[in-house]
Parts: sequence; C-alpha cells; structure tokens
Amino acid sequence: MHFGFLSLVLLSAQTVCEATYIRALDKAKRAHKEDMYNLFNHELGNITLDWVNRPSWDSPAAVKVKGFWLWSDTIETKLLVRETLQDKRPTAIALGEMINAEYRIEYVYVSYTEPDSIINNVGSTTPMSLGESTVSLKSATHGWNATSQIRRSPEESGKSKSREVHVSSFNKTEYKDWSSMNSKTVSVRDSHNCPAQHQCHFETWTAYVKYTGWCNVEPKARCQIDGQEKEIDLCSKNSDACPNADEFRKSHCHTFKGATLKVRVKKCSFLVPVLDDHQKPYSRVVIAEFPRANGPPRLTAVIADHDKPALFMLDDGWWYNEVTDEYYENWDSKSGVKRDDVQRPIIPDSVRLI
Repeated sequence: MHFGFLSLVLLSAQTVCEATYIRALDKAKRAHKEDMYNLFNHELGNITLDWVNRPSWDSPAAVKVKGFWLWSDTIETKLLVRETLQDKRPTAIALGEMINAEYRIEYVYVSYTEPDSIINNVGSTTPMSLGESTVSLKSATHGWNATSQIRRSPEESGKSKSREVHVSSFNKTEYKDWSSMNSKTVSVRDSHNCPAQHQCHFETWTAYVKYTGWCNVEPKARCQIDGQEKEIDLCSKNSDACPNADEFRKSHCHTFKGATLKVRVKKCSFLVPVLDDHQKPYSRVVIAEFPRANGPPRLTAVIADHDKPALFMLDDGWWYNEVTDEYYENWDSKSGVKRDDVQRPIIPDSVRLI
C-alpha cells in the first residue's frame, strides 16, 4: 500500500512471548465464561416444564392477499407452521401407538460483546460507560422466536462508549403486522473504570432455555372473519374459512387410510428467552477485564518514507518515531509527544530495514 512516497507494511509475525500471552488471555477468557455460566445457573436454578402450556414456536410461511372486486376490501391470510414440544410420539411402525418421547431442556447463555475493547496502556484508570436495552417481541402464540444484535451509538466524551443490545423477532421485518406483539424491555446503564494496563469490554448476557426433542407440527392460518382476526387449524373441517390456503394445507395435512392427520411429528429444537418475575427478559450487563501483556507495546505496521524516519504503528493505536523517541496519535500528525506510561518499543533490525 503506497501513500505517495510512503509505503505501509503490515506486520503479522508474532514472537514467542506474544503467542504465550495469547494463550494466557484465551485461558482467562474461558475462565470468565465459566464463571458467568455458574452465576446464571445459581441465579436461575432448575428448569421446570409446564406441559399444560407447552413450549412452542411459530415459523411464518407466507402472507397471501386476495381481493374479490375493485370496490371490495382485500382479505389477507397469514400462513404459519407451529411446532409444539411433546412428551409422547407415535412409533414408526404403527401411528396409533404412542411411546415416550425423549427431550432435553437446558439453559443457553448468549453473550454480546462490545465490538471495540478498550486497551488501557496508561498508568491510570480509563472511564467506560454503556447504555443497554434488551427488547423481546412475543411471537404469534405463547412461544418465542428471538435473535439479537449489537448497535453502536456515537462515541461519548473521552474514551467512553455507549452500546445498546436488542433482541427482536425475525418476522418483525419480513412479515408486516404479523400479530399483536408485546414488547418486553429491560434498560440498564452501567459505568466502569478500566484498570491500568488492562483490556476491558462490556458484555450483555441474555439467558435462554433450549428445547430439543419431538414436536407436533401443525399448519395454521390467520384471517379476518366477521370483523375479527381468527386462527384456523388447516387440517380441521373448517380449514377453508381463510382464502388462499389450499396449497399450504395440502402440503402439510397428510392422510392415513382416508383420514386427515391433524398433526405430524418431527424432531425439533428452539430457543425461548427466560423472563423474570416482571415478565422482562433475564439479562445481565457485566464488565470483562483482562491484564495486558507485560513488556512494551507490540508493532503492527510500519510506514517507511525515503526522506523521513520510519513510523511504527503500535497495538495501542499510537505511532512511534524511533529517532526522536516520540509518539503520534495519527501517522500524519505534525507533532509528537513523549510518553512515560509505556516501555519503549523494541524495533527488530528486520523491520528497521523495510
């Protein structure tokens, strides 16, 4: 990469000391993750399964629109497939014989990490702040279908940053007005001082229950009937109450000896967010901090100029001039500063000759 008479060389080789530090850092991160799992397991306790209100989730299939005349209203039909966890399933030999269905329920903890960690190489603490908001959208039934993302807000003063974490149903964007969804929100604002010579970031942990087992699969349709939106079981006798559902019904409602099978059974797996006593998503914001490697900053790139001393980019974001022993915030800064908070970088001869 060239900048006029400048040439930029990225340095990717790691020393033995760097590799040792990376292994130690990975070990510390694994220990932190295990500590978080133990904390959540202790706070949440054992999982109980309510077979009266069985866990389920809806998978949207399509939205069909039909208009009869130019002056008449159109009828919108929403098609979906509902999977409901079962404790019994039919045998493969005889559909009429039911046997116990194996299932497994477990906690799953999803961690969302601030994309930009703060690497604090200075001798004093560095302030950090975070704004956290977790939102879950309830699906068409009592089941849930949730994913999450991190959205970065503008940087605040100094090195403080804000983060917002959102949990939302994927059908919110793909299917307009899919159902009346209840928004569940938890808002937390946190701050922390990152210790000297540490790498710090915020983590938002959200708890889910993962269900794995056998599910009844039922095709459903929703449409306006007598001025109200109603849900129709497409394998029942009144399955033609919603228009534009014939092909969907034929592909999902199977027959056996002339009779229509209301449901079919298959293996399934889905996640359900854990709610607290106030019906809010169970979420925690924690700070993760890891000691920096002992020794001077590491080199990541070098800019060589035919007429000027080379500038070496350090892993803490600064640029270093070996001749003047000065540091620059940017490679094109006009003036540098002295730094007493870090050790002087070690410049290998192989890099110095670039």
